[in-house]
Amino acid sequence: MTGWLAPDKRLTTWVVLGGAALLVAVAILLAGSLVLTRPVADSSSPSPSPSASASEVSGEPSASVSVSPQATPAPGETPIASYFGPFAAIVLVEDLRLRSEPGLSGTPIAAFHADDVVQIMSEPVEADGDEWYNVLGRDNVVGWVSAGPPSDPYLDLRSRLPTNTPGYLWDVAAGPNGFLAWGSEPRRSDEPERPVLLASSDGGVWQRTSLPTAAAANIRGAAWGPSGWIIATRSPTGTEAGALWRSEDGTSWTPLPAFDRPGIAPGGVVASTTGYLMTAVDGPGGWYDSYFSVDGQAWQRVGFPEIRPEISPEHVTGWGVVPVPQGFLSWVTAPDITRLFFARDGQGWGTTGGSLPGSANSSPLFAILGNRIIAVVTDHATGAQSIWRATLPEPTLTWTRQTAAESIMADTTLTALVSNGSTLLLSGYDRSGAPARLWRSTDGATWSEVSGDTRFGGVMPWAIAGGDAGFAGIGRVLTPAGANPVLWHSTDGLAWRGETDPVLGVVATSVIGSCPELPATQIDWMAIPGSVAAECFGDTPITFTGWLTASDGCGGYSPGTWEPAWLVSIGATYEIMLTPFEAPYAGCGSAARHPTLLSLPDQQQWVTLTGHYDDPAARTCHWSPDLLYPGAYSDPAALVVRCQGQFVATRLVPVAP
Repeated sequence: MTGWLAPDKRLTTWVVLGGAALLVAVAILLAGSLVLTRPVADSSSPSPSPSASASEVSGEPSASVSVSPQATPAPGETPIASYFGPFAAIVLVEDLRLRSEPGLSGTPIAAFHADDVVQIMSEPVEADGDEWYNVLGRDNVVGWVSAGPPSDPYLDLRSRLPTNTPGYLWDVAAGPNGFLAWGSEPRRSDEPERPVLLASSDGGVWQRTSLPTAAAANIRGAAWGPSGWIIATRSPTGTEAGALWRSEDGTSWTPLPAFDRPGIAPGGVVASTTGYLMTAVDGPGGWYDSYFSVDGQAWQRVGFPEIRPEISPEHVTGWGVVPVPQGFLSWVTAPDITRLFFARDGQGWGTTGGSLPGSANSSPLFAILGNRIIAVVTDHATGAQSIWRATLPEPTLTWTRQTAAESIMADTTLTALVSNGSTLLLSGYDRSGAPARLWRSTDGATWSEVSGDTRFGGVMPWAIAGGDAGFAGIGRVLTPAGANPVLWHSTDGLAWRGETDPVLGVVATSVIGSCPELPATQIDWMAIPGSVAAECFGDTPITFTGWLTASDGCGGYSPGTWEPAWLVSIGATYEIMLTPFEAPYAGCGSAARHPTLLSLPDQQQWVTLTGHYDDPAARTCHWSPDLLYPGAYSDPAALVVRCQGQFVATRLVPVAP
């Protein structure tokens, strides 16, 4: 197997599937940026003093608060089984104290009144016999409130409906006896992730392995070397010592001795015939370092070479390791140069590999083919890509530019380069419309495009690896629930076959149980995820009342151009911002503004809004890439599904006083 290693592949490869750069947390928050309530004049009471039981609370806000024209849903209609992101709660009692800490010993900060709406910001904490929630209030007041006894609660908790969520596969690795792939099982969105490690001897049939869940959740790299498979894992926080696991067949795993001191957090691992080389952070906030082992058990620090004395680590834009038959090749990139260094036995970087021509603003791509090394470099200033070839094991590499290959790939952004020892594959996407493309070579000089529009499910593979059994890559099957991972295999890089019965299964719908009723209030609307709404309601008109307010700022960025701009907002900065109570601002936009909605009412007033999901324009949603960011990519079909789940406002009118 050949491969390459950067400090952490998760940080160096930016692949945007269906607009994933929108950030799930932002998407949850924008549905209800709930900022509330009033300070209380007398905060000396040591505990909440309910003025009415839950059964006595009116369906309308009390006269002591700003009146909302919409009805408050009855308490207890949407109980929650577990914490599922920030969500809303309706206060059921008068004078519910907001405290600085969970428990009655916390200092009173403010108080809430019956029918106030709050935003729950965390899982509950047990204190003084009750569950306490961290909440956010008007004017950025933050504190803790008691949920009250189950028989007479102080809060009506209103979680967003959970959804069926497809699994995912993060990466794939290859060795002489097969492949490994790791990720997470399908689940309900309100359930914890169930990490999984998969193994296959031929790339066609996959099975789950014996690696413990805790280790599978934190895999940072897998490599085949002299002692078989080695997997490097790290603690969730990265502050405890990482762990290593070994296997001969990829299915049964045993732990290896731990590092001799805490804080060694692995970043990845590669292997050659001489042993294993691992990157790791040494201590909290430390720099990445490298460690070598002949057998995967005893490790010694190797370090990384300096690109040149006058360039400090702060000016290094990328670095990593490529296993070669004679040992390892390290590359270190600054804005104007990429230097290469050999460590023939893994013990040090004493032999220089010379320089790679051109400048790079992202990690070069490398692959080994027999005694040749192939590289793809992205120009720092223009985004143009060049392809180079050199011969091993010369102490100083002499690079020859492959202009013929560049010519036939001029309209392709290349994102991954992989070898199985006899064949090279280059994957990427067309620069005009972003369809996936795949190129193949047996010498690194002559390339041909591999045809097949349905390969990998019609998208660029999330990851691909090559070994003795051929190639394996991660594709997808798209359903209303999202992108379901499917593993694809090819013995020669030409003919590809996906799993007929995907090992992680296919989640067909995002809806759990039956569809919810059409929402009639903003709180009902906020509780329904867009994927569920698009499936259940289609473009049926939905009307509710909300407070039209201003944004206090939010953001997000993903390279490229997204159209239509009014429907695809990567930063979640939609123009229409709503809260279910009177508030001076909200975090981000709540609804897209349809082009036929020519003007909006003034902010800071109640409005009646009508809109729908699954707008016909969603089928035209598309992404055009930015050449300066070759790692970015958006799944065209998944982007359409995401646009169908966006609420589009077609009418806003002020509510009469």
